[in-house]
Amino acid sequence: MKIANRFLAMMIILGLMIIGGLFWTTHYVIIPWHIETMSQKARELASYIEKTTPLLSEAQMQKHLTQIQGEQADLSYILLVDRNGKALFHSDPYRVGMVFDDQGTLAAAREGKTVEQIYIRDADNPQSNFHGERILDILVPYYNNTNSLAGAVNVGLSLKSIDLATKRYYTIISINAFLFLSFLIFLTYKHVKDVISPLSSIAEMARRFGEGNPDHTIRINRNDEIGILAAEFNKMSQNISNQILERNRTELELRASYEELTATNEELVASNEELIAVEEELKLSYEEINKSHTKISNLLESIEDGFCSLDSNFKITYLNSEAEMLLHISKDEILVREWWAAFSDIKSLSVFSELQRVLEEKSSAQFETYNNIICKWLEFRAYLPLKVCLFIFMTLVLGSIQKSN
Repeated sequence: MKIANRFLAMMIILGLMIIGGLFWTTHYVIIPWHIETMSQKARELASYIEKTTPLLSEAQMQKHLTQIQGEQADLSYILLVDRNGKALFHSDPYRVGMVFDDQGTLAAAREGKTVEQIYIRDADNPQSNFHGERILDILVPYYNNTNSLAGAVNVGLSLKSIDLATKRYYTIISINAFLFLSFLIFLTYKHVKDVISPLSSIAEMARRFGEGNPDHTIRINRNDEIGILAAEFNKMSQNISNQILERNRTELELRASYEELTATNEELVASNEELIAVEEELKLSYEEINKSHTKISNLLESIEDGFCSLDSNFKITYLNSEAEMLLHISKDEILVREWWAAFSDIKSLSVFSELQRVLEEKSSAQFETYNNIICKWLEFRAYLPLKVCLFIFMTLVLGSIQKSN
């Protein structure tokens, strides 16, 4: 059920409860209170008649009852009956002497009971002026001067005024109920128009949000809480729309970047494949170089002459076993060291000049020098097969001992 229907049902129920409460109060409180007031009035009147009757003569008593009835608008009748129910005095003189032998009258006149009852007067006599009139009938026992039960005083009050008042009450309540229900319906309509309808618009907007369609604006121009709520919803809708546009733009950029990265990755894969191929080639070349180096090392180790190679800075880059023996030094101690630092005993000016000349003139040289460590003469043959690499072959000079002597 929608909020508007629930609110209308609640208003109708509330109205019916209030109207029902008014009817209940009228029927069970106000009208019984009026009847009780009349009952009290009737009892007081009966008590008054009981006290004044012994003081008056029959003529005075009859006249007095007639006078009381004329003064009391609601008084329908008042009479005094004996123990047999015979009317001794009656506000209607024509009814004096009539016998009222109904159960209530005899109970009050003979047994001394107080009886209160409501009945319909002259219900069987349509021609009577009192036909259908509701009567509040009060019977009070009557005691004579010797305090003996002599009969009963009967007072009848017409409830016509109460019935008319009841009808007026119900009419007024009905009219007010109609007006009140009309007011509640109008209030409900106003509430639906001012509150429920805007809330329905906001609920519709929320539903559109849930469906992923925030491009919707609530047209409510108010300064109250609902207007503020609608404005905040519109602001939220605008923010969400902007975020969606920004997200779409970012997705396009990411898609373009992804495509670029994909292309770059493909290029990198291709480059990696090329590098792998180059690596394989380098590996093969390295293996071939190692093989060549091994062959060259084996060749240099197999020759009978000592061999040494220097770079352009005169740093030793290779030394074979024969050279180690001739120079009386281990190649592990002198590799990557300068010639002069490694061979302090072979550093004459002529040796330096010859090696320097070979390196500068890119030529060759052959010369002899004395090694103080082994005390022998060595023959050096220097070549420059490469621009930055100097090869030196060395042999022991025959007869070097005699020569040194």
